[in-house]
Amino acid sequence: MKKYNPEHQFWQSRKFNLLWKHANTEEYKKELYNSEFGYPYNPPGFEMPFALEIFGEQMAGKQKKQELWLSKQFQRSFNFDSYLMEKGTKDPITHAARIYEATRLPDLNIHL
Repeated sequence: MKKYNPEHQFWQSRKFNLLWKHANTEEYKKELYNSEFGYPYNPPGFEMPFALEIFGEQMAGKQKKQELWLSKQFQRSFNFDSYLMEKGTKDPITHAARIYEATRLPDLNIHL
């Protein structure tokens, strides 16, 4: 939404700033790590690097943070025997299909 409407007042709102601040906390990372809807179902390792690309334009260390998220997703979810993102999930078909979200990311290094 920000990409197509970058001047919208929501991006400067208190609500958005609180959401963005929480998304960059250790607490949020722990919540994702322990949630069945985190890495085993949704791909926060693709979603957060994309969010950083859009919202973290001036963020120091942005690329390193993106690479950490991406690396964690592959470590937790990618099955190197089948070459599918199906490891550790109750829904391997849906989870494998979500790799498409990585196509929106810039070139990043993955650390396994």
